[in-house]
Amino acid sequence: MHFDGILGLGFQDISVGQVTPVWYNMIEQGHMTQKVFSLWLNQNPTSNIGGEIVFGGIDWRHFRGEHTYVPIDVEDIILATNSTGLCEGGCAAIIDSGTSLIAGPTSVVAQINHAIGAEGY
Repeated sequence: MHFDGILGLGFQDISVGQVTPVWYNMIEQGHMTQKVFSLWLNQNPTSNIGGEIVFGGIDWRHFRGEHTYVPIDVEDIILATNSTGLCEGGCAAIIDSGTSLIAGPTSVVAQINHAIGAEGY
């Protein structure tokens, strides 16, 4: 399978080179009826349809139940028992159960890595 690249849908603060992610551009240009995008991945490996991404809404055919939106605001980052002061005034955050690394603004991640004795790349 050929791979052309990554379609960045994350926070602009963590984008490489501070490039404006396509999602931000779509919102700023008024293309979105709702400020939400949704993903559906087909679990049937023999299907011709692998999945779907919907910008500006949800395809209600692909789930049952209700969505619950919970804003996540980080007030502090504590290492051991010490406040790092890295989120003074609050930090926006997401929960990404598929990421095995620390992602965030370079200066903040560098300070966390330094505090725990890890090295970035």
